[in-house]
Amino acid sequence: MKVGGIYKIRNTISDECYVGSAEYFKKRWWNHVHYLDRNEHHSPHLQRAWNKYGKNTFIFEVVEVVDNIKFLIEREQFWIGQLNPQYNVLKKAGSSKGFKHTEETKKKLSELNKGAGNPRYGYRAPKKTPIKTKKSTSRYIKKGRRGKPILRISDNGEVKEYNSIILAALDNNSTHHGGISHVLGGRRNKWRGFFWKYKDV
Repeated sequence: MKVGGIYKIRNTISDECYVGSAEYFKKRWWNHVHYLDRNEHHSPHLQRAWNKYGKNTFIFEVVEVVDNIKFLIEREQFWIGQLNPQYNVLKKAGSSKGFKHTEETKKKLSELNKGAGNPRYGYRAPKKTPIKTKKSTSRYIKKGRRGKPILRISDNGEVKEYNSIILAALDNNSTHHGGISHVLGGRRNKWRGFFWKYKDV
């Protein structure tokens, strides 16, 4: 039986923690450990602590079982407010509001994105936009259709918001949004080198 809700990953030495929500606790914990062990976790704060103290220092604890998944974000936000998790990059569940980079981080990101470090370095837009992309995009915009807002999160915690999966895929040089959908559905961890999640609206 799949059980989900709100959980925390707690450092048994410092008592600092990370708070999150999951439809299935066991799978989410496995994903966290998998990417922490590979030094690819989306939270740099948790990753640094994991590297410093070692995996055996951390434990996965269930905070609250939530039967109806539509209340996950709401309950996650409640527990973020109650526990003030030090390892969470975002302090509002499903939103980038309130997140700010330090000046040092901004400088590092700027350096990383210069020249060959920029993911679009050397990219040249095609002379003609493929008919399929042009039609689908123009039809989408003309009708005023808006999908569910989503967030793109980099390894450094940089967040970018999109109004829909389609617009996010196009901005990341793809005419297909299946990769993003797989991340949002929990079937994979990253797409195009980024983490993706729905914004709470």
